[in-house]
Amino acid sequence: MIGTTMHPETASLRLELEACLEFETLLADLSAKFINLPAERIDQEICDVLPKVCEALGLDGIALWESEDRSWESLVLWHIYRTVEGPPVPSRLSAAEHFPWSLGEVKAGRTIVLSSMAQLQGDATTDLPAYRHFEIKSVVDIPLVADRGAPFGVISFLRIREERIWPDRLVKQFRLLAQIFAHALLRKRADFVLRQSEERVVLAMEAADTGLWTLKAGDTRFWCTPNVLSMAGLPPGDGIEVARFLGLVHPEDRSLVHDTINRALESGQMQSVEYRVVHSSGQTRWLASRGRRRVDRDGHTHSIAGTTMDITKRKLVALELEKEKALTEAVFDSVPGLIYLWSPEGKLVRWNRQHEEITGYTAEELKGLRVETYFQGENLVRMRREWERVFTEGRGGGEFDCTMKDGRTVPFVLTGVRVEVDGKPHLVGMGLDISDRRAAEAHLTDMAQQLQRVTRAAALGELSGAIAHELRQPLAGILSTAQAGELMIKGDSCKCSEIAVLLGEIVADTKRADSVIRGLQDLYRKQDASFETLEVGALLRDALREAEKDELLTGAAVHTHVDSLGNVAVRGSRIQLLQVIANLLRNAAHATAGVADIARRIEIGAETNDGTVRIWVKDSGPGIDPTKIDSIFQPLVTWRSGGMGLGLAISRKIVEAHGGTAWAQNIPGGGACVGFSLPMVPQAEGLKRA
Repeated sequence: MIGTTMHPETASLRLELEACLEFETLLADLSAKFINLPAERIDQEICDVLPKVCEALGLDGIALWESEDRSWESLVLWHIYRTVEGPPVPSRLSAAEHFPWSLGEVKAGRTIVLSSMAQLQGDATTDLPAYRHFEIKSVVDIPLVADRGAPFGVISFLRIREERIWPDRLVKQFRLLAQIFAHALLRKRADFVLRQSEERVVLAMEAADTGLWTLKAGDTRFWCTPNVLSMAGLPPGDGIEVARFLGLVHPEDRSLVHDTINRALESGQMQSVEYRVVHSSGQTRWLASRGRRRVDRDGHTHSIAGTTMDITKRKLVALELEKEKALTEAVFDSVPGLIYLWSPEGKLVRWNRQHEEITGYTAEELKGLRVETYFQGENLVRMRREWERVFTEGRGGGEFDCTMKDGRTVPFVLTGVRVEVDGKPHLVGMGLDISDRRAAEAHLTDMAQQLQRVTRAAALGELSGAIAHELRQPLAGILSTAQAGELMIKGDSCKCSEIAVLLGEIVADTKRADSVIRGLQDLYRKQDASFETLEVGALLRDALREAEKDELLTGAAVHTHVDSLGNVAVRGSRIQLLQVIANLLRNAAHATAGVADIARRIEIGAETNDGTVRIWVKDSGPGIDPTKIDSIFQPLVTWRSGGMGLGLAISRKIVEAHGGTAWAQNIPGGGACVGFSLPMVPQAEGLKRA
């Protein structure tokens, strides 16, 4: 074998070709690793490849920095690898403080190539202290840029042990490596931003009780956020089979959901659906889903994506509101009259079903009907007055004659109250047909008039009977006196003085009869008699004198009980009260008419009791029939033969006109006690005594 010697230039070229081949192999390997590498593994892969790059290119270290923000005030050290020990490098560095000149070059997108620190001249010398601090002898700084955008960081290729000349070929290789790292870091950054955005969206969705989901065209499985599965009553996960999901949907809603999914895949419009899902526990929840189709670059359906929200609470409230509304509508329509809501402009806004039936207008005709349609003439004037009251004072109403569609006039009681609807005042109220009430009132008025006529006739009959009853005594007195005078004139011993006395008695009896008639007239006309304060003892004594004068008590033993009264007084008409007492004495005399003179006894007296005076007459007769004792003060009721049944009735009327009460009772052992009670008054000056 013949030995050969390689020319030096050939050997150098060969070494250069081998180095290029080695770098291209490294570059291809890095590109293959990063092109489909998941974002979460990029940092680890960079850490793994930096030692290989340093070894392949003869470097002492590599550092990757990223700007914290667009101001570049701070650089964050993401990765560093050094083959030799050196001063510690901070994780965050103020480039403007330590490398101001280099920072300006990198931000401008220019590459810095320093084979020796002696190359730093002029303004660049500001960076020399920092390079010396970190023991850097040579460096190449290449801005990290992607797709011709603004730099977002810098990669530094370092020589620490000794200086090194950086040939153009090597700098170009550095730039290729910088592009690979820049793309990897940008993809990681974009993935980080996307994850942050997704997390914010998910948090917002969860806060709104909303989940996200996606269904690819032709796929049989939903991707969804965990809360969507929770809404469906399923354990956490990242998806669910379409068939299983449809199986959870309420049978009544299943076809609706299935059709909505198909429409979303076929249509570009947003689709929405509300449906029920049944959990394994049997609980039913209401969900609302919205979704829209997404297409690829060729316009073909790629997937549908959307949101799902649990609307159970809202739906249950809505269902309750619907029930309440239905109940309100039922009550509204069941009211037997008009219910209405008028706008401030006088247009009908809402009404009940009876409104249509009563007025004869259809629902279409009632919509927007003017309030003036129902009123004519004076009713229209009064309606406008009440309308103004409602909107100024808050309420109004009254009785109105309303005109129906067919021209009929129907009386109504209408009410109105001001309410706020949609921020505007309205009038709400109801109307009741009072036709029946009006007819009843007319009938009652007619009946009252008839009753008044009958009552008047009865009163006249009662008055005539009362006059006849009460005039018997004074007329009997006039007759007996006149007869006595006639006998005296026929005799031989007639004296003028005696005739004068008889004529005086006739005049007194005549005046007494006139007073009785006037008192009865006042009583039956409901007119007040002339009342005065009367001493009770004197009143009773006057009554006894009148009775003795008329010989009512002849043959009877009369006992009085008035001495202990003192000056007890009442207010009343003297003539009328004497008339009452005379009636009581007359009844007592008649009651004892059949009793032997020795047992015939009449008592008259009075007593006070709790602010009243009780005046009574007792007799020793047979007493009052117990079946009639409660009704003897009624007209035409009598318990003795020959009685008219008017005396006690008239007496009761007189007593009640004086604010008192009449009463009667039987006495144990025989006899009766009949009397009346009157309010007692304090004795005053001018008291009438006799």
